[in-house]
Amino acid sequence: MRLFFGNDRESFQMFSVAQNADASIYFSAPLFQDIEWRLPVIGPDRKPVLLSYPVMEPGKLSIHGSGIVHAKAFGTAGSNEFAVRGNILRSADEKVLSVRHLLTIFPSEPRHRPGSPAGARKTDGVMTTKQWHPYVIVFWAVPLTRSYIVNVNGSFHVDDLEEVPPNGGWGAFNLSMHAIVWFAYRTKHMGRWPQNSQGCYSDGHTVPLFVGTGPGQFRLEYRQPNYGLEVDKLSISL
Repeated sequence: MRLFFGNDRESFQMFSVAQNADASIYFSAPLFQDIEWRLPVIGPDRKPVLLSYPVMEPGKLSIHGSGIVHAKAFGTAGSNEFAVRGNILRSADEKVLSVRHLLTIFPSEPRHRPGSPAGARKTDGVMTTKQWHPYVIVFWAVPLTRSYIVNVNGSFHVDDLEEVPPNGGWGAFNLSMHAIVWFAYRTKHMGRWPQNSQGCYSDGHTVPLFVGTGPGQFRLEYRQPNYGLEVDKLSISL
């Protein structure tokens, strides 16, 4: 499927998203090679260091059914030093599907117009905004084994917000085995789109969030979400 971001006048493509028979989910993007991926690693002093790396070529973010996630160029084989092992999308016996964080991204301004516009395909999904300004978008996978009412909410320190309640929204679209649930938000110092999209993935349990700290600056917070399931209501709280 194709995922678009737009307003009531025009929509631009952000991603192409696919799911394989083994439940693996893949995100590719028109300017995938321009995304700056942020990934914490352990430095020589045994302290975490935030690593920034680009793929440099057209590629995809692969979240495998086994729980391994990495961003790589198309056709790249072999090991990947930036791979992270984490929460599964589907168990080895194929009996269990999991809720999993997929991707957090602070995108550059969407401008890609594909040959066929948003809505031309039944599988197109569109995220719409009344105000054309930057958002951070967080994506989860939620199993399609039954019908859920999904509620996503996040809390932020009031000093980090430009308005209370914070400007944002949420929604979902379906793949073959999982629904992709998204949550969009803004903090202070997000008045302009980043020159290059800032992407971050993790182990699928913790959720990285971008929080603005100054013009063109941000910090990453790693949240441990709370999940709740009551009958047909699934809640995700950050």
